[in-house]
Amino acid sequence: ILGMLSLKPMSGYDIKKNIEQGIGNFWNESFSQIYPILKQLTVEGLATVTVEKQDGKPNRNVYRITEQGREQLIEWLDEPIIGHYPMRIELLLKLFFAHNVEPSIMIAHVERFQSEMKSTLSEYHEVNEKLSAKLNSKRQSLTYRYTTLQFGIHYCEAVLTWCKETIVQLKALDKEKLSIETFSN
Repeated sequence: ILGMLSLKPMSGYDIKKNIEQGIGNFWNESFSQIYPILKQLTVEGLATVTVEKQDGKPNRNVYRITEQGREQLIEWLDEPIIGHYPMRIELLLKLFFAHNVEPSIMIAHVERFQSEMKSTLSEYHEVNEKLSAKLNSKRQSLTYRYTTLQFGIHYCEAVLTWCKETIVQLKALDKEKLSIETFSN
């Protein structure tokens, strides 16, 4: 959250939107996480909040990182990465236990996942084009964002390769199952 506020002052809604558009390919926070953290940051003096009045709408709380908050962010950025953070992908969990259902069910799941990844990859390529055009003029600040986007692109490409291979394997399993059933009847 401090990292988001280091980009510019934002409301909780703005933070959520920027997370989804900027770092959503590798990190996510829900509103139920963002607002308590923002409250805590203001209590600790790491952020300030100002209320902006809006005509015909509820007031808007805009948060800004303080100098102390920026120092804390820099300290965190300097800390070594500890451990490995496991992915939580429901599709993989279902596949692990898929011996309990027909292969066609998993084929449908993988095909949906593949479609979602294609869409995500397309979105990343659009962002990549826009970011690449700006990269030459604001090289230092955008290079860091560009590298995280490249991770997202490579991740999607790897997942799409995996989807293709998995669908082939599951379809073969499904055919094998059908031929065994036909033979036994």
